[in-house]
Amino acid sequence: MANYRIKDIETLTGIKAHTIRIWEKRYGILAPRRTDTKIRLYSDDDVTRILNVSILNNNGWKISKIAELDDFTLRKEVLLASRNPNEDSALVNLLIQSLIYMDEDLFHRIIDGAIEKESFHVVYKQYIIPFLKRIGVMWQVGSINPAQEHFISNLVRQKLIVAIDKLKSPSSSSIDYLLFCREGEWHEIGLLYYYYSLKELGYSVLYLGQNVPLDSVKQSVDILQPSKGLVTSIVAPISEENLKEYLVTLTTFGLPVFAGGGQIEGESVVLDKNVFNVDKIIQ
Repeated sequence: MANYRIKDIETLTGIKAHTIRIWEKRYGILAPRRTDTKIRLYSDDDVTRILNVSILNNNGWKISKIAELDDFTLRKEVLLASRNPNEDSALVNLLIQSLIYMDEDLFHRIIDGAIEKESFHVVYKQYIIPFLKRIGVMWQVGSINPAQEHFISNLVRQKLIVAIDKLKSPSSSSIDYLLFCREGEWHEIGLLYYYYSLKELGYSVLYLGQNVPLDSVKQSVDILQPSKGLVTSIVAPISEENLKEYLVTLTTFGLPVFAGGGQIEGESVVLDKNVFNVDKIIQ
């Protein structure tokens, strides 16, 4: 069983530590154990409960009423709230629970249920991306372990691959876009989403995957001769200087370069005249 401090709970749930303390003191929402030095320590069950409380509170429930619910009724009401396709935070919080308990069945039920009601694009942008961003913060502060991160990343990857496989492939034998991650880049979830988006738009796409050296990209361009461009996703830390150098090198292969990922979206990177944000073609 994990031991979380109140700052970890704040990171995991998005609820301010001050609010959590008030809920504990006034309503008995949680009863964390304390160390000899009076530091609060929370369990996985405590995290799940506070996530559920947050879901109902965001759906208009008063904390005083939530505090009266037993765990079974609390979970029942949360599941009812999660069926509202407009309640983004409820679904994200339930996905956080699937991460904490490494509950594959819960993850599939939440995502599959959302896909039944909405397009895959909506599910990815409104639920999966915010969920992955929360995971990124949790990873940085040490609130989750590597096994949990790999577990959930693999499930998201599976969903994307299944969605891609369901799409009809173009009849043309020529390649429009060549997709790849740079050497040393192992984060492919964003690139898989670009693959899905381009294939759905009817483009012929060839996916090279993770950790592709530059010389291999060049060889692939020479052999396949993609007609419209190169697409890459850059998530792992890289200096702005090295990022620009990498993108400019790609443009020397004679094609437009479309880039996305955290290092493109999260920084004010000035792109080369032949380098474009990937949103230019997938929106």
